[in-house]
Amino acid sequence: MSNEKINSYSDSEYVHGAEKFTIDDSVREKMRKNPVGELYTWGITPLDSFNGDLKKQQRDVYDWRMGLIKNAPEYINESLYNYIECVFLNRATTMNMANYNSFYTRDLVDDKDLPSDDKELFSLATIGKASPAELMYLRNLYGLSSVELGCVTHPYGQRMEHLDQMRDSVNEAISMFNGKKLDIVNYKIKNTDVILHPREEGVSDAFFMTRKRDLAQLADNTIIRECSSFIVRIDQDSDFDQDLANNIRSVKLNNIQNVTKRLTRAGNLNVVVPQLLEENNYKTIVPLTTVTYAFNDETKSQIDISERQSEFMISQEEKTIRSLGEVSMREK
Repeated sequence: MSNEKINSYSDSEYVHGAEKFTIDDSVREKMRKNPVGELYTWGITPLDSFNGDLKKQQRDVYDWRMGLIKNAPEYINESLYNYIECVFLNRATTMNMANYNSFYTRDLVDDKDLPSDDKELFSLATIGKASPAELMYLRNLYGLSSVELGCVTHPYGQRMEHLDQMRDSVNEAISMFNGKKLDIVNYKIKNTDVILHPREEGVSDAFFMTRKRDLAQLADNTIIRECSSFIVRIDQDSDFDQDLANNIRSVKLNNIQNVTKRLTRAGNLNVVVPQLLEENNYKTIVPLTTVTYAFNDETKSQIDISERQSEFMISQEEKTIRSLGEVSMREK
């Protein structure tokens, strides 16, 4: 991983200037042929995952994923399993809510004037049956702040073979839109096992990390990103260097300021973690999920502005109604 850039989201890596995609029939046909992940391979969370018609399907997928989590190897003790389960449930909820928010705050809600092909394509995305290329196009067309392109659930290293399938399809989609390739990597500690076992002295056995890799930037400034989630074990039965593990344990978590940086520095994590990932050391770096998604900060900013404007207009209307009511009461 010597070519990876860690913690270096440099503005110079990105191209600025947004535009709307226009496609012809030949591009539309290529998008249709772009491989689509199935529910139990690397399929996406449906855009409208809270749709009542999908309730049973989503429940079945949830139960299946929890079955994978419960299929823990012998080296995962009860305490570690409880932490992994907690992290996984939180991660799944976060991903679902991100999709939900993006779908319901999209810029284009009334699509009656769009071609029927586009509306049919959006309907497929709402039930999780669109390809990465189609989803990139729909993100641009409907003004979605973000959209999931593929997701592999692979706890403890199960089902890792689906990663290449997802990556191949996403890379093909990037090429269709002439995306500018990026290779920017960021590692981040999200939480530690203290969330289950509060203690003043800090981390005991494990912590949860993500690796975010910016893969490409499209012409509309959309970033294609892959995010891998995993648990880092530092207990004595793991292969983690125990001198570094003791350094991590010495970091007091009762002072939260810069705690992530202090833990990273104490464990030399920007060096150690990429090495362990490169070695596929699943006993020490316990894989959970990998999700690829497209997001656009400019769209999100516009949505945020629009929402604030809507909230202001509603508050003004409420004030007007109240004042009119007060006038009416005085006249009576």
